[in-house]
Amino acid sequence: MVSISAVLPAYNEEAIIADTARSVAAVLQGLVADYEVIVVNDGSRDGTADRVRAVAAENPRVRLVEHAVNRGYGAALATGFDAATKELIFLTDGDKQFDVREVREFLPALATADLCVGYRQPRRDPLLRRLNGWGWNRLVRLLFGYVARDVDCAFKLFKREVWEAVAVESGGATFSAEFLIKARRAGYRITERRVTHLPRGGGRGAAAPPPGGRSPGARGPGRRRGGGRGGGPGAPGRTSLRARSATCSGCAYVCTASRCAGAPLSLPGAVLSRLTVARARASLPNSEPPQPLPARRDARAGLRVLTIAPTPFFGDYGCHVRILEELRALHALGHEGLLCTYPYGQDVPWLAVRRAPRPPARWHARPGSSRHKLYLDALLALSALPALATYRPDVVHGHLHEGALIGYPLSRLARRPLVLDFQGSMTAEMIDHGFLRPGSRWYRPLRQLEAVINRLADAVVTSTHHGAQVLRRAFGCPARRIVVVPDGVNCDHFAPPRPDSVQAARVAALRRRLALPPGAPVVVYLGLLAEYQGISHLLEAARRVLVAEPDVHFLLLGYPGQEHYRAHAAALGIAARVHFPGRVPYEHAPDYLALGEVAVAPKLSATEGNGKVLNYMAMALPVVAFDTPVNRELLGDLGLYAPRADVAALADRLLEALRAPAAARERGRALRARAARHFSWEASARRLEHVYRRLGGG
Repeated sequence: MVSISAVLPAYNEEAIIADTARSVAAVLQGLVADYEVIVVNDGSRDGTADRVRAVAAENPRVRLVEHAVNRGYGAALATGFDAATKELIFLTDGDKQFDVREVREFLPALATADLCVGYRQPRRDPLLRRLNGWGWNRLVRLLFGYVARDVDCAFKLFKREVWEAVAVESGGATFSAEFLIKARRAGYRITERRVTHLPRGGGRGAAAPPPGGRSPGARGPGRRRGGGRGGGPGAPGRTSLRARSATCSGCAYVCTASRCAGAPLSLPGAVLSRLTVARARASLPNSEPPQPLPARRDARAGLRVLTIAPTPFFGDYGCHVRILEELRALHALGHEGLLCTYPYGQDVPWLAVRRAPRPPARWHARPGSSRHKLYLDALLALSALPALATYRPDVVHGHLHEGALIGYPLSRLARRPLVLDFQGSMTAEMIDHGFLRPGSRWYRPLRQLEAVINRLADAVVTSTHHGAQVLRRAFGCPARRIVVVPDGVNCDHFAPPRPDSVQAARVAALRRRLALPPGAPVVVYLGLLAEYQGISHLLEAARRVLVAEPDVHFLLLGYPGQEHYRAHAAALGIAARVHFPGRVPYEHAPDYLALGEVAVAPKLSATEGNGKVLNYMAMALPVVAFDTPVNRELLGDLGLYAPRADVAALADRLLEALRAPAAARERGRALRARAARHFSWEASARRLEHVYRRLGGG
């Protein structure tokens, strides 16, 4: 069944954005059964966001995504495309300059093409803008050959897989040209259709800056301005292409002049600026078409995998579960694994583990960022080195960035491929943990180090498509090296108890031990107790829920912050209804989760995976979560979403699930079916095996 995500960038479109969003939704509703309308508010200073929220209240298929400040047209498109969850992406502007009904004629074209691009005929723009567009299209054609008749036309329909495969770096007005050039060079098929272009119906213009003037988000000469995804751009005048490709605070389009001081460009200067950036980007390594990993030899024997895990494995949380289940599934396929890890943690009976020597300091490794990791990583590297001679691995697999950094010299000494298991941005995680501030002197060096580590590996595996997008767009990692290996779940282990079963008896006994009243509804959370996991937000939401439904109990399963959050709950006056059993062994987690009627995932991190959601799904629990790209990938349309960090909305979604138990149970059953269908550890292990063998492992 075809599904469509419509993306509407908007900047100061208060007068017309509501009508545009409603008309797009009405057209898509009559065209496909599954659709969504994503309005990207690019830092508007008027009531654009409020108008969209009003429409979203009428139609839950309309979503608002916001930039805190104006970042430019290309950045708005990238944000919208990243947020899209459907099979096809439909782009149209929020200023009602197109007849949206014409998308009906575009849909059949995708039976034989990957992108259908509109061209405006006639074009209802001022003369200067038409001349600018005419010159730009011909210059693009002169440099790169025929790409499309109207590369900047904001009426396109294309398969989402194209966006996921093509790395576009521009955050400004060259975005559309770069996207189409790279898509065509990657082998994707482009077809074109005429579209009716209408005069503007109101508003102050799209997120793209006007010719010859300042961009909407300009902050004055010499100031830096965000120009895209990932790390911030450099100041005008720097020599790096990435720094200069950001939308300049003073230029009309994209500034590449090494001595720009924020002076507005003339029309020829603006076009030449765009042309220079497009020419340079076309020569970047990540502009190459996606290529399969290089094949060397294809032995069928089991592989020996040396895994570097710079963490106190095993610790019943997060990345540890991914490491454990990957190795377990690979073992079931006939491969061997040796795990090199910190001196702390629990042993796993069937897994060979080599631990680093314990340092003399009385320090116990805790989850998250810490300066202690410096010497622990050094000890881990020294303990892993002898494994090259004794174990003789076929592949070195580094988990987290430190694992890849340690594994790189080992892989080169052994002449074996290195795989990085990317489980989120290193610097973003440091910021989430409060270990690093974006404006500190350490941020830029650490961000650069992260980019270097991402490129050291022969292949990078990540659990989500969003992670792959972060690697491509924020760090310039070549698309051909990135492979999505989703997190999985064992649906036999994580399963709701059958009546009169041994598990049901265990769950009943557990309920009595935790003093949960019979029949009282329970909201469960499983994972680390930390701020970046959104625990304070969850407690605030719990207070609101308990005002409306005082019989509800909250069961927060995890560690290490039990005492801190217990005190927080007491301060909120909800301690009697919020329970902190502490650390739950992974093998016992299904029994604890079976106590719940609703599961909650308030994680705030925008880049890390969220494997606990799969455990909830397998337990047939309805899931309330913050609306992040990672959660959307896991839950699809079956999740109950609240805007990120919105406590009131989180409480409302919890109440929605608690007050309609029959609908919640049906949603939970659908989520379990989705987990079984799409998230199998065996399937993920086979993807890993394919990566290893294509790299020449074994």
